[in-house]
Amino acid sequence: MTEEASEKPSSSVTNGNTLAVDLIWSDHTQIVLSTIILIITTLIIICNIINIYVIPKLEQLPEYSKYFMLSIAVADLGIGLFIGSLSTVPGFIGEWPYGKTIGEIQAVLSISFTAVSTNGILLLHIERYIAIQYPLRYYSILTKKKCFMILAIKWAACTGYAALFVSQGIHHLSYSPATFTYDPMYIFQRKEMLPYVIILFSLTIVPTSFGILFVNCKISMVIRQHKRTIHPSTWDSTSQSESLPSQYTGQNHRALKTFLVIAIGFHVAWVPLSLTCLVSGSTNIDINNYFQFFVLWLAMSNSFWNFIIYFSTNQHFRQIVGQLCLKCVQICAIRRCRQGTEQPDMSRDRHETSHVQNSVNMTPTQKVNDGIAQHGSIDMGLEDVSERVVNSSLF
Repeated sequence: MTEEASEKPSSSVTNGNTLAVDLIWSDHTQIVLSTIILIITTLIIICNIINIYVIPKLEQLPEYSKYFMLSIAVADLGIGLFIGSLSTVPGFIGEWPYGKTIGEIQAVLSISFTAVSTNGILLLHIERYIAIQYPLRYYSILTKKKCFMILAIKWAACTGYAALFVSQGIHHLSYSPATFTYDPMYIFQRKEMLPYVIILFSLTIVPTSFGILFVNCKISMVIRQHKRTIHPSTWDSTSQSESLPSQYTGQNHRALKTFLVIAIGFHVAWVPLSLTCLVSGSTNIDINNYFQFFVLWLAMSNSFWNFIIYFSTNQHFRQIVGQLCLKCVQICAIRRCRQGTEQPDMSRDRHETSHVQNSVNMTPTQKVNDGIAQHGSIDMGLEDVSERVVNSSLF
């Protein structure tokens, strides 16, 4: 078996629910790549479960920011559950064991979840811009009803277009042994699908990329205006009420740094995959298998980067995560102590059971002697014998 026999699978045979393909990796390489997918998937699932638990507890964040952040976390968790987990087994066994229908569903969900996640980052930036630019009108511009409507429309639009996109190129959709997924990249490589590809990126990557850059620039300008209008040196440091403007500017600075890190991470993860899809769709260039695997799973790994960013930039987030870890350790310690206390009780019960069984087989004289040995008196021994006789007669 060669390291790379071909750039694409040369044949595919459907046996029941299993799609077998010609392998393009050596056994050692396939195990290494599958292990990478397993690690990425595990990190995505664990990190986003923690995000979903911690974000509602962040008291410093506005309520509407939490809605957008939770939407991103749910979409990223879906990537781990439905894309990463379904791709782990094919990587180890060398074939797609779930059938064509599950593969098509995976392709739809991969586009839908990634679109929701990328657009969610843009919405989060816009929400922060409104909070910084119009702090007094924030709760009149954004309401709970508007937030829920925006999120519902976003999820419905992304899922609907993903289904439409896959249905238009479903004849070109197949399992990719290069990425261990039912990869929509094969659809991207068809020239007749290029208009759909352009529309897809125009609705997801392009507006998110330019929107993030524009919003961050506007936030930076607003913060500079606040600095020029309200300079800390012009206020009395002894007045608590007058020190609020400088504190507000400092919070905006921290928010800007966080969003800049998120923006940089987004572009690092998604720009290589976007360019690869556009180049492969507009030209006849065959993409190297290693490069296909790298750009796809680099983009998928972005689903757990937000946890790292939140953890490194937000002290309250770190405190809640630390409390969660401490609680988990305490629960494990309590369970371990309970298991340790149950074992002596079980051994004592076994000893008493064996003692009763032995006493049943004793003669009356032996039972009297046993009672004397236990209670130190012949009367107690006879009383014990009579009690056991009564009990034995009842059962």
